Amino acid sequence: LQNQVVLLGSKPHDEIPVIMQECDVLVAATRTLVGEGRCMTVMESMVAGTPVIAPDHTAFPFLIKDGVNGLLYEPDSVNDLNKKISKVLYDGSFHSRLKEGAAQYGLTLLEPPMTFSQAVFKAFKNKH
Repeated sequence: LQNQVVLLGSKPHDEIPVIMQECDVLVAATRTLVGEGRCMTVMESMVAGTPVIAPDHTAFPFLIKDGVNGLLYEPDSVNDLNKKISKVLYDGSFHSRLKEGAAQYGLTLLEPPMTFSQAVFKAFKNKH
């Protein structure tokens, strides 16, 4: 993966949407048990049409439909994370399906325009 991953460092906020659109995938490799309560980066990625790989815990499963708009990996499993990243990078048709799913889900977060709280409520409502 070393030849496939680029670490960009700090970037101005206004450049982030373009960078996200150019990414093959966004990896949220968080290890916190408290969780990513807001998952704003995941939602921004979906709006950009970029699929997300994240751990299968806390709020991530409410936003990511495994195999549809991203992938969920077993928390703390470097091997599972590696498999998921490799699958997206080396299976072009699978990657295309995930990008389409992410873009479609991203549109649901924008239409109609909604607040962050409304987007989170919608994600939880759709999960159950």
